[in-house]
This record gives sequence, C-alpha cells and structure tokens, in this order.
Amino acid sequence: MTRPPPAVKIHEFLNEHMRSIGTYLYGRRMYDTMAYWETAHTVPDQPPFILECARIWRGADKVTGVTSRRARGAAARRPTGRGRSV
Repeated sequence: MTRPPPAVKIHEFLNEHMRSIGTYLYGRRMYDTMAYWETAHTVPDQPPFILECARIWRGADKVTGVTSRRARGAAARRPTGRGRSV
C-alpha cells in the first residue's frame, strides 16, 4: 500500500480540525488569503481533500472587521454592536 504524501496527511488533519469550528474571526488580510476556499470547488481536477476543505470552509460562518462587503466577499459578515468582553 502506498502512503499519501505528507501534505495530504497534514491537510486531512486540518480538515478534521476545521470541522469543529463553527465561526472564523478574520482580519482583512487573512480573509483575503482564505477567500480562495469560496471557489476552490470550481477549479477542475481538485483532489478530494481540497474539495472537502472547501466544503467545510464554505459551511462555516465568517466574521471580519472589514467594512466593505465587496472587500469581504459574500461569505463574510461584519460584527454589529459593541460586543462584550469574555
């Protein structure tokens, strides 16, 4: 039996971790980096672990401090109100 490359195993581990996260809190730069996952499933010939990561990411809530909806993308929302310290 052939073992998958280390990158595949790492991604599968991260996918498992991501499943437990319901909401992501992003700054503008990190959201811009992660926004790839909004459309990753549309790229031809993606391996299953990439498609799974995209599915998990698209299903989670995203909160960002960016004020422009255009800059945030359709999947993110901006927090409203003053919030509360925990």
